[in-house]
Parts: sequence; structure tokens; C-alpha cells
Amino acid sequence: MKRFFLIAGIGSLFLAVSCQHGQKPLLSASLEGMASGEAYVGHAAVPGADTLCWDTVAVTDGKFVWDRPIGQLTRVEIELKEVRDRLGLPAGEMPAAFRIGFLVNPGESVRMRAECRQDGILYRLEGSPQLSAQSAVRAASQEIYPRMQAIESRIEEALENGIENADEMLVDSLSVLYDKFQKEVSDKYLEFVRDFPDDMRSAYYLLEYPVKDTFLSYYERLGKEVREGAMGTRLEEMREKAIRLSRLAANARKVQAGAVAPDFEMKDLNGRTFRLSDYADRYVVLDFWGTWCPWCVKGLPKMKEYHARYASKVEFIGISNRDKEQKLKEFVKKEGLLWTNALNAQGGNPDVVLMYGVSGYPTKILLAPGLKVVERYMGEVPAFYQALDDIR
Repeated sequence: MKRFFLIAGIGSLFLAVSCQHGQKPLLSASLEGMASGEAYVGHAAVPGADTLCWDTVAVTDGKFVWDRPIGQLTRVEIELKEVRDRLGLPAGEMPAAFRIGFLVNPGESVRMRAECRQDGILYRLEGSPQLSAQSAVRAASQEIYPRMQAIESRIEEALENGIENADEMLVDSLSVLYDKFQKEVSDKYLEFVRDFPDDMRSAYYLLEYPVKDTFLSYYERLGKEVREGAMGTRLEEMREKAIRLSRLAANARKVQAGAVAPDFEMKDLNGRTFRLSDYADRYVVLDFWGTWCPWCVKGLPKMKEYHARYASKVEFIGISNRDKEQKLKEFVKKEGLLWTNALNAQGGNPDVVLMYGVSGYPTKILLAPGLKVVERYMGEVPAFYQALDDIR
């Protein structure tokens, strides 16, 4: 689960000295309720280093300054030793609500006021409209972080005995709730993109908080220099993914109950060419899955049971996506999967996953004679197996 704030080990001791030369330091901070102590300031160029370099800065009379020359957009993250000690957490485990984070452009001077509360750290940034907007976004998201952390803990607890023993419905419902909160956070940062389309920070936020249904529209709002800037390559990659997701959604709406399934031709793992229309006179199960998908693998015993029960009147076709052919062959042989299995050519011809608009795994689509869609099923759900039992 992706987060904006990343943690790395604490680096070298650093004391800001720019004030001695009459220049404004990169950061001037005032901490309410903290007289002295230490602040840990992490920094990383964007795009650039994936991990933060950390400086230790002395806090005196509730204030500290931090300075460092930067030549490009830089991610800054701050942890307070006093808060870390109070929570009893080592470096790298501070909850997002208790970390300070922002992006700063070359030439900006940041003034920060922070207040430590029981539920997290509230802070305000000043120095430019964009800096003020960042802290406003964080303040609006503050109450969401503890909820996300609580859900993460529940998911970890549900999976502690292995995914094969987990309650799939519980984990899925918790994941849906987590995604809902994550989208709320994403929407807050997209407000920044909307308000400051010519700021390089907007490219960063759009990449860190992608919302598949709106990415393309926000991408089009970005200024030309931002789209073609340092993060241009990543933006273009994300744009291509968003276009594919849009096409997947459109095709999924076409392949619903009552529609005639689109025909395709592909080779199975033994090299035999087959067409879906070869089985137009019988029921067909299209099982979109992958060896990397834990819920798919967990459901294989049930699939084998139902294949053995109904193979005489139902054609089972497994279509794996994002697998390596040799690994897939070995897996199918090891697990004794006796039905037709094929590897989807993602981005190739035919891309059956794209054709059928499959965006979640496993997805099972039951077809009646004439290739008419009976229903499509997301996940390992009892309704799919009940539908097979109902075939006469």
C-alpha cells in the first residue's frame, strides 16, 4: 500500500549556517510546546534518490533552522525526537500523522509553525501560495491517516496466519475501505494540481496519488513545461496506463450479462491453436487469473473439483495474465490443472484481458451456448459455483 511519506535511516549531523551570511535559510521552524531537543530532517531530490538523506538539527527555544543548497524539486520530511520517544517508536516506524512532509522548489524559503497534538502534528507552511496550499491539504487529510493505519493493522492481523487461511471477504472489504480513504487523501492533493498546474509539485502529486478515473483529465491540465519536465517520462508511462484502464472499463461495460462474448483465437500452453467459437455449442468458463494472484491460487482446489464434476458439459479455459510462460507451464503441471490454459499477450494480439475488460483477479465469466454472457464474477465467490450447479 503506497504512502507519500517514505522513511530512511538517519544520516549525518548537519547544522544550518546560512543565517550567518544574511541569507534566508531553506527552512525556519517554530515548534509549539517544545523548548529543546532534536529534529531529524530528511531530504531527497525529485526525481532522483528513492531514499532520504537525514540531518540531525538542534532545537533551541522551540526553534530550529535547516539549510542546504538544492538544485531541483526536493522532498523534505521531518521527525521530532520528542514525539518519537513519546510514541516509543524507532526510526522508520513513525505514523504518517506524526511526520511533517512537503516539497520545496529551488529558491524558496520555507517558514513553518508546528503543533504536536495527541492525534498527530499540525503544521502551517508559509513563503509562497504553493507552500501554504501544501499544509492546507495536509490539515484536511489529518483525520484520515489514523483510520488508514487502523485498517492496515486489521488487514495484517487477518493475514498473520497466511493468505490461504485468511477470510477473503473480510480482507477484500477492508481493502475497499482503505482504498476509499486513500482516494479521499488523493482528492485533497489533486486540488493542488488543479490550482497550480504549472508547478512541478503538481507532477509529483499526480504520480504519487493517481486516481484512475481522473488521471487523464488532470494530466491534460498540467502546463507544457511540467509535462515535459524532469518527471515527463513517468507521467507519460502513467498516461499510457490510464488510457489502458479507461479502455478496460469501457470493454467491461460491453461484456456484461446478455451480451455476446467477443471471439478470439490464441494458443494454449501446448501450442494448440483454438478459437472461443469452437465451443459455441456448449457452456464455457473463462477464468482470468495469474500464478502471482494469491486469491486465484487459493481457489484452485474448488476449480479442480468443479472441473471434474462438469467437464462433460462445460468447457473451462484459463487465461493467465502477467505470467512468464515457462513458470506458468510448470505451475499448471504441478497443480494438475487439466483444462485448457493459455497465456494472455498483454499489449499484443489478441489481448484477451483488454478485450474482456478484466481489471481484477480472479475474474470468471460464464458463457451459455451461443457465447452469450451469463454473468461475470469478481473474486472467488460462491455465486459462480452455484451458477455451475444450476446448469441443466
